[in-house]
Amino acid sequence: LFPFIGLAAIVFGAFFTCCGGCMCYCTWCCYRDLIPLTIEVIATVTSIMVRYWSMLWVSACGAVAGVLWSFLCSATVLAVHGWYTRTMATTPASQIEVDSKIENIPYFVFMVIYFWGGYVAFNTCHVAFAGVFGSWYFGKDNSSTVCKSFKTAVTTAFGSICLGSLIIAVIRAMEELMKKMKKDAEEEGNTAVQIIACVLQCIIGCIGDILEWISTYVF
Repeated sequence: LFPFIGLAAIVFGAFFTCCGGCMCYCTWCCYRDLIPLTIEVIATVTSIMVRYWSMLWVSACGAVAGVLWSFLCSATVLAVHGWYTRTMATTPASQIEVDSKIENIPYFVFMVIYFWGGYVAFNTCHVAFAGVFGSWYFGKDNSSTVCKSFKTAVTTAFGSICLGSLIIAVIRAMEELMKKMKKDAEEEGNTAVQIIACVLQCIIGCIGDILEWISTYVF
């Protein structure tokens, strides 16, 4: 039996290796004309980042802000869960009424807040970087370009960043809500709700991807 298993593994490995090689070759044939352009773009971006290396500090600040926001949201969830557990433990069973539909409301609100903070941190860095590259492209860059771009991102452009991030956060929260509803329906054995939630999740996910792509050029 073991020799046949080893032979089957070799055959399947060779098959998938050939498939991967064919895909790589097809990709190279389709995009080989764009390789010189890609090299030029990478070289330009690298030269700008080396010239304005302080953009790394902006990126680090955004990463720290995102981590702190995630930590704050996690701590809030733990605190609420502790309070809820203590309340349930001290409340008579006859007075406990749990409705999964009502539980979805605070779950949705929390996901909106969680995604909103993360997207605000990400898009603030994105706007700051875009300001640096825009100043370089139009020949208006100087030694304080990074500071000016970051100042613009956290002042005059911050309202647009927050609004755009909120719209995307709501869409992503709806997508997570559909995932939760699908899981709850699976536990309850409700096939119809599973199908509806799955379809809505796909639709909302596509809308979210489109909005994120548009937001790349909006801010």
